[in-house]
Amino acid sequence: MDKGTADYFRGRPGLFLLLLAGLCLATAFIYWPGLDGAFLLDDYSSLVLAARYYPDIWTATISKLIQGEFPGRPLSMLSFTLNMHEWPHSAWGFKYTNLGLHLITGLLGLWFFMALLERVPLVAERKPPITVALMTTSLWLVHPMNVSTTLYVVQRMTILSTLFSFAALIAFIHGRELLDRAPRRGWLLLLAVYPIMVLLGFLAKENAFLTIPLTLLVAYLLTLNKGQGEPKHYRLWKFIYLKLPILLLAAYFLFKHDAIASSYLLREFTPAERLLTEARILVGYILQLLIPTGRDITVFHDDIAISSSLLQPTSTIIAVLFLSTTLVGSYFLRRRYPLIFFTVAWFLICHALESSFLPLELSFEHRNYMAGFAVLLLVTSTLWAIGQRIGRAATPSLFAALLLLTGITTTHATTVWGDLDLFAHFNHANHPDSERATEFYANHLRAKGKLDDARAVVAQYLQKHPNNAGVLLLQQQYSCQAGTIDPAQQPSLETLIGRLRQSPHNYGAVELSVDISMLIATNKCPILSTREFDRVIDAQLANPNFWNSAVSMHNLYIAKSNLYAKERNLDATMRAVESAIEHKKVISSYLLAANILFSANRPDLAERFILEARKLDEAKHWPLGGAHKALIESLLAQAHAEMTEARN
Repeated sequence: MDKGTADYFRGRPGLFLLLLAGLCLATAFIYWPGLDGAFLLDDYSSLVLAARYYPDIWTATISKLIQGEFPGRPLSMLSFTLNMHEWPHSAWGFKYTNLGLHLITGLLGLWFFMALLERVPLVAERKPPITVALMTTSLWLVHPMNVSTTLYVVQRMTILSTLFSFAALIAFIHGRELLDRAPRRGWLLLLAVYPIMVLLGFLAKENAFLTIPLTLLVAYLLTLNKGQGEPKHYRLWKFIYLKLPILLLAAYFLFKHDAIASSYLLREFTPAERLLTEARILVGYILQLLIPTGRDITVFHDDIAISSSLLQPTSTIIAVLFLSTTLVGSYFLRRRYPLIFFTVAWFLICHALESSFLPLELSFEHRNYMAGFAVLLLVTSTLWAIGQRIGRAATPSLFAALLLLTGITTTHATTVWGDLDLFAHFNHANHPDSERATEFYANHLRAKGKLDDARAVVAQYLQKHPNNAGVLLLQQQYSCQAGTIDPAQQPSLETLIGRLRQSPHNYGAVELSVDISMLIATNKCPILSTREFDRVIDAQLANPNFWNSAVSMHNLYIAKSNLYAKERNLDATMRAVESAIEHKKVISSYLLAANILFSANRPDLAERFILEARKLDEAKHWPLGGAHKALIESLLAQAHAEMTEARN
């Protein structure tokens, strides 16, 4: 081995640590502007839950396990309590913690790839494993693809999951090696440390399960081209700890087949369309990793065109052929080109859950947080090979240029994420066909007092997407708040109703219907009467695309009850609430019915709904159970008091 290259850092630990410290400081410097960013989207729901039911996290976990449910990512929730003193006023501390965890994850990734490259001939003999691993980690730490993971508070779940996954893989590599010369220490790592790390990763996010097939990949590579035997009981360990869990997960998905299929009814794509579309998305991820422009680093991906067939769009068949050819080719050439085989296998395994058959959102950058490491390893190895051909000084020069350009791109991205004005405008400008990006930008403008500008943004979107129920209802809400209708931009009531009868299902439209009904009920919407908006709600109730969502049907009937309550129509109000309860039994709906009956001087009927609410509340396990106990008992006491007074 060339001592001048392959072992450069081996005898220079001080220089290695100095470069590592500099890398961490540079990463922090690049990310620092993004720490001033705000809470976004799913941050609110997760942090509200963390604030309500934690830090007694482990009791909640046991409760959910008793119910046969997954643990609800309790380790991630527990980590949020470290910064809960800043909630909901500032996201700085949350993002700062994410940045620290990002750095730790990078260091563990470095450790893993150093250990792997030292033991597996993935790269040519002349490529130094420590240097290549350091180059790969450097590029990964400052890559713009990871900005939306690090600066999106709720994606701490992904960071922690990856952190513990790398810790598990490190334990496996060292444990497997120690079996040959120090079996007790080796078995301690394999029987205790490895499963604990996997479990901790799983408690952070379920995606950590993929550590198990990744371990199988590493185990295979450790024996590639060696043909050595396996230690006693090691094969049994692989079956119990690696192969059996995969078989059990497959059985679980088969058992949940009907639930998975029913979830697709609320999506705008079928399982086949999802798989075809994911092929294009995966190729897009690879291009983003190879050419880090930062332009598409966003949380809004609802503008992705669905692949209806291999030829619609034509890029689908190209993506499918590329992925299948690469997979098959890399497998058959795995002994000659093990690095390519490793890169392809690692990348696809990391996407095996979130980018496959499960009815999830189509695309998110955070799905590449762990997957991207292998792609960047291929990049740095190739760069090293090119540099060596040019000249000895070429490799550091080429890599420094690449790292500098990547860092500049990421700095621009973190600057955008750190300024809500820039973030809203940037995402809308780069994703004009995204409903969510449009709504986010328009609502941001409205919050800044620029209602006219917000209405113009919505009207512009509807010119291209006239049947989008969510934006149609957002337009109505803005008109309510402005107190005027702009006939040049806004469809007539009859046109609106016609579009809502055939539009795709849209949760946002349902929630806006509830909000607008409250505006009308409180006389804050002069442009719509109760009867006019009742027709708008009926149009959604008559739309078959909404029927598969019990939550949507429930909330639409609640919106109707708000309108009827304004008109003091007790019978219609109660019918609407009861219809809501028929679709989904919600404690708040039972209590709403009880309050309506109190206002009608019918405490006897109110008691029936209160008792049903108590049954629901008591049926829930802690920490959800008993959340409404005080309110329920108070209303029950009120009902008994009023009934006693009526009898006297």
